[in-house]
Amino acid sequence: MSELFSYSIERLTEATSFNSEHQMESFLFNNPRIIGVIGEEIENSELPAIIRQFPTIKGRGSKGIVDLMALTSDSESNLILKLIELKLSAIENDFYQLKEYLDGLTETNPYKEKVIEFIKKFGGVENQEDLEDIYQSAKGVLISCEIEPEIIMKIYNWNRDHPNNSIDLYKLLYFKTSQSNYVVLDKIIQESLKKKLTRITYSWNGLTSFFDDLDIGDIFYFDTKYTHLDEIEVKITDAQLLLTLTLDSIRLIRDENYLERSKNYGTDEKNFDNLDSPEYMTSEYFPKKTWNYEKFKRILSDDVPLEEASNIKIPMTNLALLVLHANNNNRAGWVPAPFFIHKKTERSYLYYREKYKKEMKK
Repeated sequence: MSELFSYSIERLTEATSFNSEHQMESFLFNNPRIIGVIGEEIENSELPAIIRQFPTIKGRGSKGIVDLMALTSDSESNLILKLIELKLSAIENDFYQLKEYLDGLTETNPYKEKVIEFIKKFGGVENQEDLEDIYQSAKGVLISCEIEPEIIMKIYNWNRDHPNNSIDLYKLLYFKTSQSNYVVLDKIIQESLKKKLTRITYSWNGLTSFFDDLDIGDIFYFDTKYTHLDEIEVKITDAQLLLTLTLDSIRLIRDENYLERSKNYGTDEKNFDNLDSPEYMTSEYFPKKTWNYEKFKRILSDDVPLEEASNIKIPMTNLALLVLHANNNNRAGWVPAPFFIHKKTERSYLYYREKYKKEMKK
């Protein structure tokens, strides 16, 4: 699986030929979306969740420095801590170096608290059990311009035996034409078969049958700390991860004209200048998820009775985007799971999902 990224000559000035690992590091640090890094919005600008040259302890106790440490998320909105090593030419010993960094993420690592604070700040996670799980489930990433064949089998075998701390191997290539510069990030090793076979499928039925304090019809809300608006409440349904809005929330969203506000925000490209693909994001992604989403049009139409609107089921991520963009908030890469709170217990959806996932993997 290859991904192609195009940049202007100016953006690649610092790393035009990748003649050193420092140049590779500078380029990826300044273009973190290439490796899926999430971001935290601070004062209308996005601060990516990535750190350079982070000190740590290896599994055998000696000190080391990780080139890049970052937070990403997967297709199921799970937060993932990644330790990233960069090499001009990757050899077998580089696998052992990254493996040692992963082995070193123990309770006794003197830098653990700094890692936990990093996850708290950028992931918005407060629950200690969730923080520990993200810390202990860190993934490795090895990015290199050249790769020796021996390292591929080493990483493949490691991933087969350690699916919770797997390592991704990428080849980073650079080339340019007369008009533009290009970077290709080619994934050499896909996720292991064992990891695919143990993938957990989530549904409200599964979660409510597992937890005594969860029931179909329970109310959740988006934490206003992260959405900057009045509380929006929803009820869980018996369908897979679908929600229905409460009557009061439908009234609030209609009265405050969320649909039009979201459209005004999403059609103004300056709001997405910090993204790598603003044209795509504004012309396809947001309309589908928010103001051009047929279910939202029905829910928020004054012609549809409130009771009828309150029975229309919608995905969590769609509602999260509507809420954020109607309030002029673009947090690209934002993961809603930690901020989606169960009203009865004040625990996040992430808490229940991660606890359920652990039990299902035993």
